[in-house]
Amino acid sequence: MRGYHDDIVAALSKAELSALRCVYEWVCVEFEVSRNGKGAQDVANFVMAEFRRPSDESTFLAAARAFSLNRQN
Repeated sequence: MRGYHDDIVAALSKAELSALRCVYEWVCVEFEVSRNGKGAQDVANFVMAEFRRPSDESTFLAAARAFSLNRQN
């Protein structure tokens, strides 16, 4: 993932990295966040921080939706 040290990315399993990318892409598409710029970095930072918390995929996606809605307001 761009913007993150290789050691952090290497510590993630393929499944974890896939989940992170999936949620990141979903948020960017759903909320029309350009992949370049501060908005994309904000989403990536949120996804990385939220991923560390124990949750299932639906909880993770709900948190990402709430984050994105709050960014728009």
